[in-house]
Amino acid sequence: DQPIEMIIPTKATQELAKILGREGVVKIIPTKNQAVFYFDKTMVVTRLIEGHFPNYEQVIPKEEKTISHVRREELLQALRRAVLLTSPESQLVKFDFLKDRLLISSRTPNLGESREEVTAEVSGGELAIGFNPTYLLDVLKNLDIETVSFCLSEPDKPGLLRGKDDYLYVVMPMQI
Repeated sequence: DQPIEMIIPTKATQELAKILGREGVVKIIPTKNQAVFYFDKTMVVTRLIEGHFPNYEQVIPKEEKTISHVRREELLQALRRAVLLTSPESQLVKFDFLKDRLLISSRTPNLGESREEVTAEVSGGELAIGFNPTYLLDVLKNLDIETVSFCLSEPDKPGLLRGKDDYLYVVMPMQI
């Protein structure tokens, strides 16, 4: 009847997901430094990660000065094109949130420059901010929604992408 907190290694959760599938009942028995998972005729034992999970709520931005609604697929495709003109040394894509549009640009010396405009509903002030495109591509590829919401406060503060069902994705900015 006591609440239990534990950090399970990623590899263990991936293996459990493979074995379990989508349905089933799992009996979980935590010990001091291990957890045992029983289901059907299978038992999985894993070591737990020591310590406490960080308070992730502290990094979720509370203030939203600029809010933009963009079609996910259009943003994803524009970002993929912008990434073509980045390099490992210069992994920066600049986002200019302007009235009724989003300007996505990247530039790498000796390689070229990319500028693309995407239709967007932007409310609040205009803002220019830079992000590592890899982190944005990861989330945009995996969201199953038509429109994504970008919520921003300052160019040096984390950005927030909102999806359906209270899904939040925090992305840290890069200096332009």
